[in-house]
Amino acid sequence: MSPVANLFLKFRIKNINEQVVNDFAHDFVASHKVTVGKSTVIARRLTHMRKFFKELEGRSVKVNPVPEQFLQKLFRKSEFSVKKNQYLFSNAELASIKKEIKSELNGLTINNMGTRLAIWIDLETGMRPGELQALRFQNLVVKDGYPTFKINDSWSDYTNGFNGSLKSRPKGAFRYCLPISNDLAAFLTEYQKKQDDFLSLNFKNKLATGLK
Repeated sequence: MSPVANLFLKFRIKNINEQVVNDFAHDFVASHKVTVGKSTVIARRLTHMRKFFKELEGRSVKVNPVPEQFLQKLFRKSEFSVKKNQYLFSNAELASIKKEIKSELNGLTINNMGTRLAIWIDLETGMRPGELQALRFQNLVVKDGYPTFKINDSWSDYTNGFNGSLKSRPKGAFRYCLPISNDLAAFLTEYQKKQDDFLSLNFKNKLATGLK
């Protein structure tokens, strides 16, 4: 059950005030080890809560318990996280990274390829991390003569499971990613075969061990 749902189980709506929301926000940050700032998980949670209570003002609640500018009112400046610096790779740097990844993949066993392959895919498609974690071999398709991915699912670290949808899209909706290189498409086909062989061999070994 989500922390917000737990909050509503502990308190009647009419008894939820700014102090309750303050306690919830600090408990959420501490228990989930998330950062405080704009575009963070806690900021989105409080935005949704403020909209929820906005509909109840004058009926179930007299005043919205989630104040305007809630981050500044609920958290001290010392509790905010420093904004992370962002760096934009040049085309030459991206090409160098891909070259290094392909070189390393050639010398790795199948069970050590996953992370590097994910980075390679991300460099060519710009997928979100959650979308990458939900990729399946069946997502590799050909669109307008070019290999690409047709995706409709993503992974959530918050729920520790698949969402069954993409961000800001209804369940069942899909999107095509940017076309990928023929090198990547060919490697994925080879990777799938190696993975099938690896799993088949392990299954046979376990079966043989169990029969002894």
